[in-house]
Amino acid sequence: MVNEKDKYSMTMSLNILHHLGIGLYSNAPAVLSEVVANSWDADASVVKVTFNQDDSISIEDDGKGMSLEDINGKYLTVGYQKRLDKDEGPLTQKGRKPLGRKGIGKLSLFSIANIVEIHTTKNGVKNGLVMDARSIEQKIREEAKGEASASGVYHPIDIPQRDIIVKEKGTVIVLRGLKKDAKRTPQALRKRLARRFAIIGPAHGFRVYVDGTEITIADRDYFKKLQYMWRYGEGSEEFATYCDNTKLKLNEQRSGTVKVEGVGDFEVKGWIGSVEMPSDLMDEFGENLNKIVIMVRGKLGQEDVLSEFREGQFYRDYLIGELDAPFLDIDEKEDISTSNRQTIKEEDPRYQALLKFVDNELSHIATMWGDKRSAEGLARATKDPAVKEWYDALGDSYKKRAVGLFGKINKMALESNEQRAELIKSSILAFEIYNFKHNLDALEDLTENDLTALGKLFSDTDDIEAAIYYQLVRQRVDIIDALRKKVSAEAKEKVIQQYIGKYLWLLDPSWERATQTPHLEQKVNLKFDQLKKSAGSVEKKGRIDIFYQKASGANVIIELKKPGVPVNSHSLIQQVERYKTALRRILIDAGREDEPIEVVCIIGSTPVNWVDAESKENGKTTAATNHVRILLYDQLLDEAYKSYSNYLAARADSKRITEILDKVDASFFG
Repeated sequence: MVNEKDKYSMTMSLNILHHLGIGLYSNAPAVLSEVVANSWDADASVVKVTFNQDDSISIEDDGKGMSLEDINGKYLTVGYQKRLDKDEGPLTQKGRKPLGRKGIGKLSLFSIANIVEIHTTKNGVKNGLVMDARSIEQKIREEAKGEASASGVYHPIDIPQRDIIVKEKGTVIVLRGLKKDAKRTPQALRKRLARRFAIIGPAHGFRVYVDGTEITIADRDYFKKLQYMWRYGEGSEEFATYCDNTKLKLNEQRSGTVKVEGVGDFEVKGWIGSVEMPSDLMDEFGENLNKIVIMVRGKLGQEDVLSEFREGQFYRDYLIGELDAPFLDIDEKEDISTSNRQTIKEEDPRYQALLKFVDNELSHIATMWGDKRSAEGLARATKDPAVKEWYDALGDSYKKRAVGLFGKINKMALESNEQRAELIKSSILAFEIYNFKHNLDALEDLTENDLTALGKLFSDTDDIEAAIYYQLVRQRVDIIDALRKKVSAEAKEKVIQQYIGKYLWLLDPSWERATQTPHLEQKVNLKFDQLKKSAGSVEKKGRIDIFYQKASGANVIIELKKPGVPVNSHSLIQQVERYKTALRRILIDAGREDEPIEVVCIIGSTPVNWVDAESKENGKTTAATNHVRILLYDQLLDEAYKSYSNYLAARADSKRITEILDKVDASFFG
């Protein structure tokens, strides 16, 4: 008969180890942070993380260690809550507030290692054990099958006393059979651990080393990049001392009071800062630091609170911060951290109050950041001598408008000085365009988003039109120069094939760019593929490719021949006539029979049937009659270069704005 008192029972499967351990944590720094946190709770003064030569990682601390009872009753007990243990108390013997709460952090070790060794000594008594993820998974499978031997209990392997490597006191955890993500460099791990803890360092009596090098505040590697800083809470002035005084232009103390309705007032300590350029927030290991992390009791509790605010203002791309909110983890209150201890349950009123606090601060920061960046815009822009020359030549009434323009540029999320130079050039052109039209008021109404389109503005005035066209021409000459350097006897056909479709103006300056006609192109290319398959072996062997583009009202067929293959112009014209005929039929079906068809054939050497001046002239005449142009590879580049470089030579020194833009380029790009 069933005892009414014990009528129901709950059974915990070993499979919970799989979900809470192997599948819970996403990266090695997060896992090792749990081990470091346990060392803090064990009152350790020193923690040493070592990447061993046998491809293992060891984490050694000088904490109080564990007895056999501690191992079984606490460490190996999933869900053990030390804060509810009357023997543990709310504080450690050193007066520390424990970081652990859920009792599952140690399971995370299996997400980066297959084998976990524990060596520990407490009060002179040594204990040690080995846990193997594969054995645990086997036990889980047996349990799932209902095998008699599956008791729901896993028994780690005992390590003999003589093999325990801890002598006096403390704990050493050795991770073996490492998974890919665990094999990080010591430098990368130092940075990430430094960013996940605010309690590491001599001031807290808790020193952490990675491969013999101590983790310091400098390992966070972002204080020196800060341009502005807003600080919160008592003692927050220490954060400013880590910054570069020559770069830090704003250091404001703010109230850190967070009001939780119906609960009370709490204090946040920390800082929010901004950098000079968004690219400063990408570290050498590819981690994006454009986030505001929330620390709880000195350990990372929320990876990024900035992402909670979706407005797309430019200033957000420059922000980084750390806010320590201990009121999110109060022993007497509900535990609101998620299982992986890296995010907070959003519905809790304490977290909602923190979000409101951050939202208010972001509003203040947005205004102050915008004012400061605008004020600094002129100084930053006129560091460039060419820009200063242009600005100084303006009348007083125009200078004020130029200041506003440079201020807007300085507020934009530009990734490099090259981008800044291009935008400044476009802005100068826009200024001159609006000035000519006596409409500079419209320039002041432009937003930062509008500024990104300034390079598309044109004018009917000779001066500005020449400057704009000059920039376009010079870009094209740069492309031709790059092609000249790349084109060798071996690479010629490959390079030409790669660039010819992208830069049709190499064939004809009037062909600015290809016009997108996807449906027609699909039909043409399908037909061309059929014709290529039916071509003779000689034709196939001699071709690189043939393709179709629409440009400036013309339908263009481009035939590319391998440089080393001899070509007869009569045979070549006969070949491309097949393609012209196929294209003409497709155009007729599309109701576009009146559109012209141009054919360009690019070959490596003079056609073999052009043996003298007369045969060459006859060959060109025949080709022209059939609307076919035959070019040599070298001739293509020479003619393209000549058509643009002649313009540059004639116009380079003739116009005022052109000279200014040249000087901007020279100063930015040397």
